[in-house]
Amino acid sequence: MENKGNFFAKTISGLQPWQRLAVSCVGAAITYVLLRYSVNPLNRYFVLLITWDVFAVVYLICCWVVLINLKLPVLKQNASQEDGSKWMVFVLLILFSIAGLFIIMLLLSKNIVDVPRLPLTLGAVAGMFFSWLIVHTIFSFHYAHLYYKNNSKSGGLVFPGNHEPDYLDFAYFSIVIGCTFQVSDVEVTSRQIRHLVLLHGLLAFILNTFVVALSINIMLGFIQHTA
Repeated sequence: MENKGNFFAKTISGLQPWQRLAVSCVGAAITYVLLRYSVNPLNRYFVLLITWDVFAVVYLICCWVVLINLKLPVLKQNASQEDGSKWMVFVLLILFSIAGLFIIMLLLSKNIVDVPRLPLTLGAVAGMFFSWLIVHTIFSFHYAHLYYKNNSKSGGLVFPGNHEPDYLDFAYFSIVIGCTFQVSDVEVTSRQIRHLVLLHGLLAFILNTFVVALSINIMLGFIQHTA
């Protein structure tokens, strides 16, 4: 069983960023076809929501397998490769944020009566969380890329302790910004990373504002339909 787990981790860790995206797209496409064109097809908006959730779960699994399992020497060598190009990072960031929020807003604007309210609500909440987590996961890869630029320690961030940061350290830094819009115990010493943190904090604030507003609407809708 352990060997199978190691094989899975090595296989996923060996995927290029575009391959992780492709695998997620394939999983989402299969889900959409199975649910939408089955003998008893589901509501198209609900299918769209589940398709997004499947895409996000597959993508996050692929990313976090890398974040958890990639060892420091390999990370330093492959940080640029795992991040992908700059345009890819920010295009994905914007598309994922908009896609997740758009799907939820679309659901809120429709009076969907042929889907039980509980799975619809759970799917919407999960979709928002996945959208949020994907954004900060992408930033984790980008911070690591800038820190270990050109297969060397370019720095720009000072982590507590004497160890060199791994992917989980960068994920910690990114998610803290996503939750609080500020850095915690990590010092930013690079102008380039400081500019990225500024952009990250602004996007996190906007994203969290939408998530909170949509969450309130979803919960109110759920209460009204179950009252």
